[in-house]
Amino acid sequence: MKKFQKNKPLRSRVVAYSTPEKHWRFKLVPLALAVAAAAIALRLVQIQILDSEKYQKLARNQYTKKYVVRAPRGLIYDRNNTPLALNQPCFDLGVDRRFVKDIPATSRRLASVLKANPHEIQTKIRKASRYVQLGRQLDEKTASQVMFMDLPGVQLMQLSERVYPLNEKLAPVLGFVNIEGSGASGLELACDRYLAGKDGATELQRDAKGNPLMTVSNTNTGEESGSDVILTIDHVMQIIAEEELAKATSKFNAKGGSVTIINPNTGEILAMASAPGFDANRANYYPADNWRIRPITDIFEPGSTYKIVTMTAALSEGVKQLDDIIYCENGKYRMFGEEINDTKKLGWLTFDNVFVYSSNIGAAKIAQEIGRNKMFIASRNFGFGNRTGIELPGEVSGILKKPIAWSKFSLAAISFGHEVGVTPLQMAMAYAAVANGGKLMKPAIIKEIRSKENKTLYRFKAQNIRKVMTPETAKKLTAILEQAVEKGTGELAQLPDLKIAGKTGTAQKLADSRRGYSDTHYMASFAGFYPSEQAKIVILVTLDEPNPVHSGGHAAAPVFRAILLRILDFYNKSLDQI
Repeated sequence: MKKFQKNKPLRSRVVAYSTPEKHWRFKLVPLALAVAAAAIALRLVQIQILDSEKYQKLARNQYTKKYVVRAPRGLIYDRNNTPLALNQPCFDLGVDRRFVKDIPATSRRLASVLKANPHEIQTKIRKASRYVQLGRQLDEKTASQVMFMDLPGVQLMQLSERVYPLNEKLAPVLGFVNIEGSGASGLELACDRYLAGKDGATELQRDAKGNPLMTVSNTNTGEESGSDVILTIDHVMQIIAEEELAKATSKFNAKGGSVTIINPNTGEILAMASAPGFDANRANYYPADNWRIRPITDIFEPGSTYKIVTMTAALSEGVKQLDDIIYCENGKYRMFGEEINDTKKLGWLTFDNVFVYSSNIGAAKIAQEIGRNKMFIASRNFGFGNRTGIELPGEVSGILKKPIAWSKFSLAAISFGHEVGVTPLQMAMAYAAVANGGKLMKPAIIKEIRSKENKTLYRFKAQNIRKVMTPETAKKLTAILEQAVEKGTGELAQLPDLKIAGKTGTAQKLADSRRGYSDTHYMASFAGFYPSEQAKIVILVTLDEPNPVHSGGHAAAPVFRAILLRILDFYNKSLDQI
Protein backbone atom coordinates (compact mmCIF):
# COMPACT_ATOMS: atom_id res chain seq x y z
CA MET A 1 0.00 0.00 0.00
CA LYS A 2 2.83 2.33 0.85
CA LYS A 3 4.45 1.57 -2.42
CA PHE A 4 1.26 2.55 -4.23
CA GLN A 5 1.00 5.75 -2.23
CA LYS A 6 4.60 6.57 -3.10
CA ASN A 7 3.90 6.41 -6.84
CA LYS A 8 0.67 8.33 -6.61
CA PRO A 9 2.22 11.79 -7.02
CA LEU A 10 3.71 10.66 -10.36
CA ARG A 11 0.29 9.72 -11.69
CA SER A 12 -1.17 12.92 -10.47
CA ARG A 13 1.57 14.85 -12.36
CA VAL A 14 0.63 13.15 -15.58
CA VAL A 15 -2.99 13.96 -15.01
CA ALA A 16 -2.02 17.49 -14.18
CA TYR A 17 -0.20 17.97 -17.57
CA SER A 18 -3.26 16.75 -19.38
CA THR A 19 -5.46 19.46 -17.96
CA PRO A 20 -6.88 22.10 -20.38
CA GLU A 21 -4.82 24.87 -18.84
CA LYS A 22 -1.52 23.29 -19.95
CA HIS A 23 -2.70 21.71 -23.25
CA TRP A 24 -1.45 24.66 -25.40
CA ARG A 25 2.09 23.37 -25.13
CA PHE A 26 1.12 20.18 -26.93
CA LYS A 27 -0.65 22.13 -29.67
CA LEU A 28 2.75 23.56 -30.74
CA VAL A 29 4.03 20.12 -31.75
CA PRO A 30 1.67 19.41 -34.67
CA LEU A 31 2.00 23.03 -35.77
CA ALA A 32 5.75 22.70 -35.95
CA LEU A 33 5.39 19.45 -37.79
CA ALA A 34 3.01 21.06 -40.27
CA VAL A 35 5.39 23.93 -40.90
CA ALA A 36 8.27 21.52 -41.42
CA ALA A 37 6.19 19.42 -43.78
CA ALA A 38 5.20 22.50 -45.72
CA ALA A 39 8.83 23.57 -45.96
CA ILE A 40 9.85 20.14 -47.19
CA ALA A 41 7.01 20.16 -49.70
CA LEU A 42 8.04 23.58 -50.97
CA ARG A 43 11.66 22.39 -51.24
CA LEU A 44 10.53 19.32 -53.14
CA VAL A 45 8.51 21.53 -55.47
CA GLN A 46 11.59 23.68 -56.00
CA ILE A 47 13.85 20.70 -56.63
CA GLN A 48 11.45 18.56 -58.65
CA ILE A 49 9.71 21.28 -60.65
CA LEU A 50 11.34 24.70 -60.47
CA ASP A 51 15.00 23.54 -60.44
CA SER A 52 14.47 20.11 -61.92
CA GLU A 53 16.56 20.81 -65.02
CA LYS A 54 19.48 21.96 -62.90
CA TYR A 55 19.52 18.82 -60.76
CA GLN A 56 18.90 16.51 -63.70
CA LYS A 57 21.92 18.07 -65.36
CA LEU A 58 24.03 17.50 -62.22
CA ALA A 59 22.90 13.89 -62.12
CA ARG A 60 23.54 13.36 -65.82
CA ASN A 61 27.05 14.77 -65.47
CA GLN A 62 27.81 12.03 -62.99
CA TYR A 63 27.06 9.20 -65.38
CA THR A 64 26.90 10.69 -68.88
CA LYS A 65 29.08 12.79 -71.16
CA LYS A 66 28.47 14.63 -74.42
CA TYR A 67 30.68 13.69 -77.34
CA VAL A 68 31.16 15.41 -80.67
CA VAL A 69 30.07 13.17 -83.53
CA ARG A 70 32.34 13.88 -86.46
CA ALA A 71 30.53 14.04 -89.76
CA PRO A 72 31.96 11.58 -92.29
CA ARG A 73 34.10 13.53 -94.75
CA GLY A 74 33.01 13.41 -98.37
CA LEU A 75 34.97 11.17 -100.72
CA ILE A 76 36.97 12.14 -103.81
CA TYR A 77 36.75 10.18 -107.06
CA ASP A 78 38.29 10.39 -110.51
CA ARG A 79 36.16 10.88 -113.63
CA ASN A 80 35.47 7.12 -113.81
CA ASN A 81 34.45 6.87 -110.12
CA THR A 82 37.75 5.39 -108.98
CA PRO A 83 38.21 6.42 -105.31
CA LEU A 84 41.10 8.81 -104.69
CA ALA A 85 40.38 9.82 -101.07
CA LEU A 86 38.56 7.57 -98.58
CA ASN A 87 37.83 7.33 -94.84
CA GLN A 88 38.78 4.48 -92.51
CA PRO A 89 38.13 3.98 -88.77
CA CYS A 90 40.65 5.25 -86.22
CA PHE A 91 40.58 5.95 -82.48
CA ASP A 92 41.51 8.74 -80.11
CA LEU A 93 42.72 7.65 -76.66
CA GLY A 94 42.25 9.71 -73.52
CA VAL A 95 42.28 9.34 -69.75
CA ASP A 96 39.82 10.76 -67.20
CA ARG A 97 42.04 10.87 -64.11
CA ARG A 98 39.05 10.91 -61.72
CA PHE A 99 38.46 7.24 -62.53
CA VAL A 100 42.09 6.07 -62.59
CA LYS A 101 42.81 3.85 -59.58
CA ASP A 102 46.54 3.32 -60.11
CA ILE A 103 48.23 6.03 -62.18
CA PRO A 104 51.75 4.44 -62.31
CA ALA A 105 50.40 1.04 -63.35
CA THR A 106 48.03 2.55 -65.92
CA SER A 107 50.88 4.63 -67.37
CA ARG A 108 53.15 1.60 -67.70
CA ARG A 109 50.53 -0.50 -69.45
CA LEU A 110 49.56 2.26 -71.88
CA ALA A 111 53.20 3.03 -72.63
CA SER A 112 53.79 -0.58 -73.68
CA VAL A 113 51.06 -0.34 -76.32
CA LEU A 114 51.68 3.23 -77.43
CA LYS A 115 55.45 2.69 -77.47
CA ALA A 116 55.88 5.79 -75.34
CA ASN A 117 57.75 6.77 -72.17
CA PRO A 118 55.71 5.66 -69.11
CA HIS A 119 57.08 8.53 -67.02
CA GLU A 120 55.85 11.08 -69.58
CA ILE A 121 52.40 9.50 -69.66
CA GLN A 122 52.25 9.46 -65.86
CA THR A 123 53.22 13.15 -65.73
CA LYS A 124 50.50 14.07 -68.22
CA ILE A 125 47.85 12.20 -66.25
CA ARG A 126 48.87 13.74 -62.92
CA LYS A 127 48.96 17.27 -64.35
CA ALA A 128 45.54 16.95 -65.96
CA SER A 129 42.73 18.70 -64.13
CA ARG A 130 40.37 16.06 -65.44
CA TYR A 131 40.85 14.69 -68.96
CA VAL A 132 44.03 14.31 -70.98
CA GLN A 133 44.44 13.00 -74.51
CA LEU A 134 47.29 10.54 -74.99
CA GLY A 135 46.83 9.23 -78.53
CA ARG A 136 45.39 10.45 -81.83
CA GLN A 137 44.25 8.41 -84.81
CA LEU A 138 45.27 5.01 -83.43
CA ASP A 139 44.68 2.05 -85.73
CA GLU A 140 42.20 -0.70 -84.90
CA LYS A 141 44.92 -3.12 -83.76
CA THR A 142 46.31 -0.68 -81.19
CA ALA A 143 42.84 0.31 -80.05
CA SER A 144 41.83 -3.33 -79.50
CA GLN A 145 44.95 -3.89 -77.35
CA VAL A 146 44.01 -0.93 -75.16
CA MET A 147 40.40 -2.09 -74.96
CA PHE A 148 41.49 -5.57 -73.87
CA MET A 149 43.39 -4.08 -70.90
CA ASP A 150 40.10 -2.74 -69.47
CA LEU A 151 41.83 0.06 -67.55
CA PRO A 152 39.62 2.32 -65.37
CA GLY A 153 39.47 5.87 -66.73
CA VAL A 154 40.99 5.01 -70.12
CA GLN A 155 38.63 5.97 -72.91
CA LEU A 156 38.59 5.27 -76.65
CA MET A 157 36.56 7.30 -79.10
CA GLN A 158 36.09 6.00 -82.63
CA LEU A 159 36.68 8.52 -85.42
CA SER A 160 37.81 8.22 -89.03
CA GLU A 161 41.01 9.15 -90.82
CA ARG A 162 41.70 10.07 -94.42
CA VAL A 163 43.28 7.48 -96.70
CA TYR A 164 44.67 8.05 -100.18
CA PRO A 165 44.79 4.79 -102.19
CA LEU A 166 47.21 6.16 -104.81
CA ASN A 167 49.70 7.23 -102.12
CA GLU A 168 52.09 9.65 -103.88
CA LYS A 169 50.13 9.70 -107.14
CA LEU A 170 48.24 12.99 -107.51
CA ALA A 171 49.17 13.85 -103.90
CA PRO A 172 49.93 17.58 -104.41
CA VAL A 173 46.62 18.04 -106.25
CA LEU A 174 44.54 16.06 -103.72
CA GLY A 175 46.36 17.57 -100.77
CA PHE A 176 45.74 16.22 -97.26
CA VAL A 177 43.86 16.95 -94.03
CA ASN A 178 45.24 18.12 -90.69
CA ILE A 179 44.96 16.28 -87.38
CA GLU A 180 41.49 17.75 -86.86
CA GLY A 181 40.33 16.33 -90.19
CA SER A 182 40.09 19.69 -91.99
CA GLY A 183 41.57 20.35 -95.43
CA ALA A 184 45.18 21.56 -95.23
CA SER A 185 46.27 21.73 -98.88
CA GLY A 186 45.26 20.94 -102.45
CA LEU A 187 41.67 20.01 -103.23
CA GLU A 188 41.09 18.95 -99.62
CA LEU A 189 41.54 22.63 -98.74
CA ALA A 190 39.88 24.12 -101.83
CA CYS A 191 36.74 21.96 -101.42
CA ASP A 192 36.71 21.78 -97.63
CA ARG A 193 33.31 23.46 -97.29
CA TYR A 194 31.79 20.69 -99.40
CA LEU A 195 33.83 17.76 -98.11
CA ALA A 196 33.70 18.57 -94.39
CA GLY A 197 30.00 18.19 -93.71
CA LYS A 198 28.58 19.26 -90.34
CA ASP A 199 29.51 17.69 -87.00
CA GLY A 200 26.81 16.55 -84.55
CA ALA A 201 26.77 15.64 -80.86
CA THR A 202 25.53 12.69 -78.80
CA GLU A 203 25.18 11.87 -75.10
CA LEU A 204 26.63 8.57 -73.89
CA GLN A 205 26.24 6.81 -70.56
CA ARG A 206 29.50 6.14 -68.72
CA ASP A 207 30.38 3.24 -66.48
CA ALA A 208 32.21 3.49 -63.16
CA LYS A 209 35.51 3.59 -65.06
CA GLY A 210 34.43 6.57 -67.11
CA ASN A 211 34.15 4.60 -70.33
CA PRO A 212 31.30 5.36 -72.75
CA LEU A 213 28.71 2.56 -72.71
CA MET A 214 25.64 3.36 -74.78
CA THR A 215 23.57 6.17 -76.18
CA VAL A 216 21.36 7.62 -73.44
CA SER A 217 18.75 8.93 -75.87
CA ASN A 218 18.36 10.00 -79.45
CA THR A 219 20.31 13.22 -78.89
CA ASN A 220 22.43 13.17 -82.03
CA THR A 221 22.00 16.69 -83.36
CA GLY A 222 22.91 18.32 -86.64
CA GLU A 223 25.27 15.72 -88.14
CA GLU A 224 25.46 15.98 -91.94
CA SER A 225 27.84 13.92 -94.07
CA GLY A 226 30.18 15.75 -96.40
CA SER A 227 29.54 15.83 -100.14
CA ASP A 228 31.55 13.81 -102.66
CA VAL A 229 33.81 15.49 -105.21
CA ILE A 230 34.29 13.92 -108.64
CA LEU A 231 37.35 15.11 -110.54
CA THR A 232 38.09 15.42 -114.24
CA ILE A 233 41.24 13.39 -113.56
CA ASP A 234 41.71 10.03 -115.29
CA HIS A 235 43.59 7.96 -112.71
CA VAL A 236 45.15 5.74 -115.41
CA MET A 237 46.63 8.74 -117.21
CA GLN A 238 47.72 10.12 -113.85
CA ILE A 239 49.65 6.97 -112.98
CA ILE A 240 51.27 6.87 -116.42
CA ALA A 241 52.27 10.54 -116.18
CA GLU A 242 53.72 10.08 -112.68
CA GLU A 243 55.71 6.98 -113.60
CA GLU A 244 57.20 8.45 -116.78
CA LEU A 245 58.03 11.72 -115.01
CA ALA A 246 59.80 9.78 -112.25
CA LYS A 247 61.81 7.84 -114.82
CA ALA A 248 62.84 11.04 -116.60
CA THR A 249 63.86 12.97 -113.48
CA SER A 250 65.99 9.99 -112.44
CA LYS A 251 67.50 9.41 -115.88
CA PHE A 252 68.40 13.07 -116.44
CA ASN A 253 69.23 13.89 -112.80
CA ALA A 254 66.65 16.69 -112.87
CA LYS A 255 65.78 18.73 -109.78
CA GLY A 256 62.11 18.26 -110.57
CA GLY A 257 59.48 18.53 -113.23
CA SER A 258 55.84 18.31 -114.13
CA VAL A 259 53.38 16.74 -116.55
CA THR A 260 50.02 18.27 -117.42
CA ILE A 261 47.48 16.46 -119.61
CA ILE A 262 44.27 18.18 -120.68
CA ASN A 263 41.33 17.80 -123.01
CA PRO A 264 41.81 20.81 -125.33
CA ASN A 265 38.16 20.95 -126.32
CA THR A 266 36.75 21.29 -122.81
CA GLY A 267 39.68 22.41 -120.65
CA GLU A 268 39.33 19.36 -118.36
CA ILE A 269 42.52 18.34 -116.56
CA LEU A 270 43.13 14.63 -117.17
CA ALA A 271 46.42 14.36 -115.24
CA MET A 272 48.63 16.72 -113.27
CA ALA A 273 51.92 15.35 -111.94
CA SER A 274 54.66 17.05 -109.90
CA ALA A 275 58.16 15.92 -108.99
CA PRO A 276 59.38 15.74 -106.34
CA GLY A 277 56.08 14.92 -104.64
CA PHE A 278 55.01 13.19 -101.44
CA ASP A 279 52.83 10.41 -100.05
CA ALA A 280 49.53 12.02 -99.06
CA ASN A 281 49.13 9.41 -96.29
CA ARG A 282 52.39 10.61 -94.68
CA ALA A 283 52.44 14.27 -95.72
CA ASN A 284 54.11 15.55 -92.54
CA TYR A 285 57.16 13.37 -93.18
CA TYR A 286 58.01 15.42 -96.28
CA PRO A 287 59.29 18.98 -96.73
CA ALA A 288 56.49 21.50 -97.25
CA ASP A 289 58.10 22.40 -100.59
CA ASN A 290 57.04 18.97 -101.90
CA TRP A 291 53.39 19.85 -101.32
CA ARG A 292 53.45 22.41 -104.14
CA ILE A 293 51.26 21.82 -107.20
CA ARG A 294 54.05 22.64 -109.61
CA PRO A 295 51.95 23.08 -112.77
CA ILE A 296 50.27 26.10 -111.14
CA THR A 297 52.94 27.37 -108.71
CA ASP A 298 56.22 27.11 -110.65
CA ILE A 299 57.13 30.03 -112.89
CA PHE A 300 59.75 29.43 -115.57
CA GLU A 301 61.01 31.10 -118.72
CA PRO A 302 59.59 28.77 -121.37
CA GLY A 303 62.00 29.25 -124.23
CA SER A 304 60.86 28.18 -127.68
CA THR A 305 57.46 26.75 -126.70
CA TYR A 306 56.49 30.43 -126.37
CA LYS A 307 57.12 30.95 -130.06
CA ILE A 308 53.49 30.05 -130.81
CA VAL A 309 52.71 33.58 -129.55
CA THR A 310 55.12 35.07 -132.10
CA MET A 311 53.73 32.86 -134.86
CA THR A 312 50.13 33.71 -133.98
CA ALA A 313 50.77 37.46 -133.84
CA ALA A 314 52.66 37.46 -137.16
CA LEU A 315 50.02 35.45 -139.03
CA SER A 316 47.01 37.17 -137.40
CA GLU A 317 48.36 40.65 -138.12
CA GLY A 318 49.40 39.73 -141.67
CA VAL A 319 53.03 40.58 -140.93
CA LYS A 320 54.28 37.37 -142.56
CA GLN A 321 53.08 34.58 -144.82
CA LEU A 322 54.17 30.95 -144.54
CA ASP A 323 56.54 31.18 -147.52
CA ASP A 324 58.18 34.51 -146.59
CA ILE A 325 61.91 34.12 -146.01
CA ILE A 326 64.03 35.38 -143.12
CA TYR A 327 67.81 35.39 -142.84
CA CYS A 328 68.94 33.71 -139.62
CA GLU A 329 72.53 34.97 -139.62
CA ASN A 330 74.21 31.56 -139.45
CA GLY A 331 73.55 31.17 -135.75
CA LYS A 332 74.80 34.44 -134.20
CA TYR A 333 73.29 37.90 -134.26
CA ARG A 334 73.57 41.07 -132.16
CA MET A 335 70.50 43.19 -131.51
CA PHE A 336 70.44 46.25 -129.24
CA GLY A 337 73.78 45.28 -127.76
CA GLU A 338 72.75 41.70 -126.90
CA GLU A 339 73.85 38.52 -128.68
CA ILE A 340 71.20 36.05 -129.87
CA ASN A 341 72.29 32.47 -130.59
CA ASP A 342 70.79 29.49 -132.40
CA THR A 343 71.84 25.91 -131.67
CA LYS A 344 72.61 25.42 -135.38
CA LYS A 345 74.04 27.68 -138.10
CA LEU A 346 70.86 28.50 -139.96
CA GLY A 347 70.80 30.77 -143.01
CA TRP A 348 67.75 31.68 -145.08
CA LEU A 349 64.56 30.03 -143.80
CA THR A 350 60.93 30.33 -144.71
CA PHE A 351 58.60 31.65 -142.01
CA ASP A 352 57.36 28.19 -141.12
CA ASN A 353 60.87 26.71 -141.00
CA VAL A 354 61.97 29.44 -138.58
CA PHE A 355 59.73 27.67 -136.08
CA VAL A 356 60.24 24.12 -137.33
CA TYR A 357 63.98 24.48 -136.67
CA SER A 358 63.39 26.87 -133.75
CA SER A 359 65.54 29.84 -134.77
CA ASN A 360 65.73 32.46 -132.02
CA ILE A 361 67.24 34.92 -134.47
CA GLY A 362 64.43 34.43 -136.98
CA ALA A 363 61.78 34.86 -134.22
CA ALA A 364 63.47 38.04 -132.95
CA LYS A 365 63.50 39.57 -136.43
CA ILE A 366 59.84 38.72 -137.00
CA ALA A 367 58.94 40.26 -133.61
CA GLN A 368 60.43 43.60 -134.66
CA GLU A 369 57.85 43.76 -137.43
CA ILE A 370 55.02 42.75 -135.07
CA GLY A 371 55.81 45.51 -132.57
CA ARG A 372 55.57 45.76 -128.79
CA ASN A 373 51.88 46.41 -128.32
CA LYS A 374 50.67 43.67 -130.67
CA MET A 375 53.14 41.19 -129.15
CA PHE A 376 51.87 42.07 -125.67
CA ILE A 377 48.22 41.73 -126.74
CA ALA A 378 48.91 38.34 -128.34
CA SER A 379 50.58 37.18 -125.10
CA ARG A 380 47.64 38.37 -123.01
CA ASN A 381 45.15 36.71 -125.36
CA PHE A 382 46.84 33.37 -124.71
CA GLY A 383 46.35 33.97 -120.98
CA PHE A 384 49.95 34.72 -120.01
CA GLY A 385 50.34 37.09 -117.08
CA ASN A 386 46.94 36.09 -115.62
CA ARG A 387 45.78 33.21 -113.43
CA THR A 388 43.85 30.56 -115.32
CA GLY A 389 41.19 30.28 -112.61
CA ILE A 390 41.73 26.57 -111.93
CA GLU A 391 39.92 25.37 -108.76
CA LEU A 392 43.17 24.77 -106.87
CA PRO A 393 44.90 26.83 -104.16
CA GLY A 394 48.24 28.52 -104.76
CA GLU A 395 47.99 29.40 -108.44
CA VAL A 396 50.24 32.28 -109.55
CA SER A 397 49.79 34.61 -112.50
CA GLY A 398 53.27 34.35 -113.99
CA ILE A 399 55.22 37.35 -115.26
CA LEU A 400 54.37 39.48 -118.28
CA LYS A 401 55.46 43.10 -117.95
CA LYS A 402 53.62 45.85 -119.74
CA PRO A 403 55.39 47.25 -122.83
CA ILE A 404 56.18 50.49 -121.00
CA ALA A 405 58.52 48.48 -118.75
CA TRP A 406 60.30 46.68 -121.63
CA SER A 407 63.87 47.45 -122.63
CA LYS A 408 64.84 47.82 -126.27
CA PHE A 409 65.81 44.15 -126.28
CA SER A 410 62.68 42.86 -124.49
CA LEU A 411 60.61 42.42 -127.64
CA ALA A 412 63.27 40.17 -129.15
CA ALA A 413 63.76 38.22 -125.89
CA ILE A 414 60.02 37.63 -125.43
CA SER A 415 59.69 36.39 -129.02
CA PHE A 416 61.69 33.27 -128.10
CA GLY A 417 60.45 32.88 -124.55
CA HIS A 418 62.79 34.90 -122.37
CA GLU A 419 61.91 37.85 -120.10
CA VAL A 420 58.52 36.25 -119.53
CA GLY A 421 57.47 33.84 -116.78
CA VAL A 422 54.76 31.22 -117.29
CA THR A 423 53.31 28.27 -115.40
CA PRO A 424 53.09 24.82 -116.99
CA LEU A 425 49.28 25.03 -116.90
CA GLN A 426 49.27 28.37 -118.73
CA MET A 427 51.47 26.90 -121.45
CA ALA A 428 49.32 23.76 -121.73
CA MET A 429 46.19 25.89 -122.15
CA ALA A 430 47.93 27.99 -124.82
CA TYR A 431 48.67 24.86 -126.87
CA ALA A 432 45.11 23.69 -126.28
CA ALA A 433 43.95 26.90 -127.96
CA VAL A 434 45.91 25.94 -131.08
CA ALA A 435 44.67 22.34 -130.89
CA ASN A 436 40.97 23.22 -130.65
CA GLY A 437 40.94 25.78 -133.45
CA GLY A 438 41.68 29.01 -131.62
CA LYS A 439 39.68 29.06 -128.33
CA LEU A 440 41.27 29.72 -124.94
CA MET A 441 39.38 27.44 -122.55
CA LYS A 442 39.17 27.79 -118.80
CA PRO A 443 40.87 24.78 -117.18
CA ALA A 444 38.83 22.68 -114.76
CA ILE A 445 39.65 19.83 -112.40
CA ILE A 446 36.26 19.39 -110.66
CA LYS A 447 33.68 17.55 -112.73
CA GLU A 448 30.89 17.31 -110.18
CA ILE A 449 30.06 17.80 -106.50
CA ARG A 450 27.33 15.50 -105.20
CA SER A 451 25.66 15.33 -101.79
CA LYS A 452 25.08 12.04 -99.97
CA GLU A 453 21.43 12.40 -100.93
CA ASN A 454 22.63 12.26 -104.56
CA LYS A 455 21.80 15.91 -105.13
CA THR A 456 24.10 17.63 -107.65
CA LEU A 457 25.60 20.75 -106.06
CA TYR A 458 27.94 21.57 -108.94
CA ARG A 459 28.48 20.25 -112.44
CA PHE A 460 31.29 21.19 -114.82
CA LYS A 461 30.45 23.14 -117.92
CA ALA A 462 33.13 24.02 -120.50
CA GLN A 463 33.95 27.74 -120.60
CA ASN A 464 35.39 29.48 -123.63
CA ILE A 465 37.28 32.50 -122.29
CA ARG A 466 38.11 34.15 -125.60
CA LYS A 467 39.00 33.64 -129.21
CA VAL A 468 42.79 33.71 -129.59
CA MET A 469 43.01 33.19 -133.36
CA THR A 470 40.91 32.20 -136.30
CA PRO A 471 40.48 28.52 -137.18
CA GLU A 472 42.52 29.22 -140.34
CA THR A 473 45.46 30.54 -138.30
CA ALA A 474 45.17 27.59 -135.91
CA LYS A 475 45.32 25.22 -138.88
CA LYS A 476 48.49 26.91 -140.18
CA LEU A 477 50.14 26.72 -136.75
CA THR A 478 49.18 23.06 -136.41
CA ALA A 479 50.85 22.28 -139.74
CA ILE A 480 54.05 24.01 -138.54
CA LEU A 481 53.96 22.08 -135.24
CA GLU A 482 53.48 18.81 -137.16
CA GLN A 483 56.62 19.53 -139.15
CA ALA A 484 58.51 20.39 -135.95
CA VAL A 485 57.85 16.81 -134.81
CA GLU A 486 58.41 15.18 -138.19
CA LYS A 487 61.70 16.85 -139.11
CA GLY A 488 62.50 19.55 -136.58
CA THR A 489 63.58 19.79 -132.94
CA GLY A 490 60.75 17.54 -131.75
CA GLU A 491 61.69 14.41 -133.68
CA LEU A 492 62.07 12.33 -130.51
CA ALA A 493 58.35 12.80 -129.81
CA GLN A 494 57.39 10.87 -132.96
CA LEU A 495 55.29 7.73 -132.96
CA PRO A 496 55.06 5.64 -136.17
CA ASP A 497 52.09 6.40 -138.43
CA LEU A 498 50.64 8.97 -135.99
CA LYS A 499 50.15 12.68 -136.64
CA ILE A 500 51.52 14.58 -133.66
CA ALA A 501 51.94 18.35 -133.35
CA GLY A 502 54.35 19.85 -130.86
CA LYS A 503 57.18 22.18 -129.96
CA THR A 504 60.30 21.94 -127.85
CA GLY A 505 61.50 24.51 -125.36
CA THR A 506 65.01 24.99 -123.97
CA ALA A 507 65.51 28.03 -121.76
CA GLN A 508 68.54 29.11 -119.77
CA LYS A 509 67.73 29.77 -116.14
CA LEU A 510 68.83 32.93 -114.37
CA ALA A 511 72.29 32.66 -112.82
CA ASP A 512 72.39 32.32 -109.04
CA SER A 513 75.49 34.39 -108.28
CA ARG A 514 75.54 37.00 -111.04
CA ARG A 515 73.36 38.94 -113.40
CA GLY A 516 72.24 37.30 -116.60
CA TYR A 517 71.66 33.67 -117.51
CA SER A 518 73.39 30.49 -116.40
CA ASP A 519 75.49 28.54 -118.90
CA THR A 520 74.77 25.21 -117.19
CA HIS A 521 71.22 25.32 -115.79
CA TYR A 522 68.29 24.93 -118.17
CA MET A 523 64.56 24.33 -118.15
CA ALA A 524 63.59 21.76 -120.79
CA SER A 525 60.02 21.37 -122.01
CA PHE A 526 57.85 19.90 -124.72
CA ALA A 527 54.24 20.77 -125.52
CA GLY A 528 52.26 18.70 -127.99
CA PHE A 529 48.84 17.38 -128.90
CA TYR A 530 47.37 14.30 -130.54
CA PRO A 531 45.96 13.78 -133.05
CA SER A 532 47.11 16.93 -134.79
CA GLU A 533 43.67 17.28 -136.39
CA GLN A 534 40.67 17.19 -134.05
CA ALA A 535 42.98 16.75 -131.08
CA LYS A 536 41.85 14.77 -128.04
CA ILE A 537 44.70 15.43 -125.59
CA VAL A 538 47.43 17.99 -124.95
CA ILE A 539 50.51 16.92 -123.00
CA LEU A 540 53.05 19.34 -121.53
CA VAL A 541 56.29 18.05 -120.00
CA THR A 542 58.78 20.18 -118.04
CA LEU A 543 62.13 19.10 -116.57
CA ASP A 544 64.06 21.36 -114.23
CA GLU A 545 67.84 21.33 -114.84
CA PRO A 546 68.21 18.00 -116.64
CA ASN A 547 71.74 16.81 -117.32
CA PRO A 548 73.94 15.74 -119.02
CA VAL A 549 71.54 16.64 -121.87
CA HIS A 550 69.46 19.73 -121.28
CA SER A 551 67.45 20.45 -124.42
CA GLY A 552 63.70 20.05 -124.64
CA GLY A 553 64.16 17.92 -127.74
CA HIS A 554 66.42 15.39 -126.01
CA ALA A 555 65.07 15.42 -122.44
CA ALA A 556 61.35 16.34 -122.55
CA ALA A 557 60.17 15.15 -125.99
CA PRO A 558 60.90 11.45 -125.23
CA VAL A 559 58.79 11.74 -122.06
CA PHE A 560 55.86 13.04 -124.12
CA ARG A 561 56.30 10.12 -126.50
CA ALA A 562 56.40 7.52 -123.70
CA ILE A 563 53.29 8.93 -122.02
CA LEU A 564 51.28 9.13 -125.23
CA LEU A 565 52.31 5.61 -126.28
CA ARG A 566 51.18 4.10 -122.96
CA ILE A 567 47.89 6.00 -122.99
CA LEU A 568 47.10 4.84 -126.53
CA ASP A 569 48.03 1.25 -125.67
CA PHE A 570 45.78 1.27 -122.61
CA TYR A 571 42.82 2.78 -124.45
CA ASN A 572 43.42 0.66 -127.53
CA LYS A 573 44.38 3.76 -129.58
CA SER A 574 40.93 5.28 -129.09
CA LEU A 575 40.44 8.39 -126.98
CA ASP A 576 36.79 8.86 -127.86
CA GLN A 577 35.68 8.19 -124.28
CA ILE A 578 37.55 11.22 -122.95
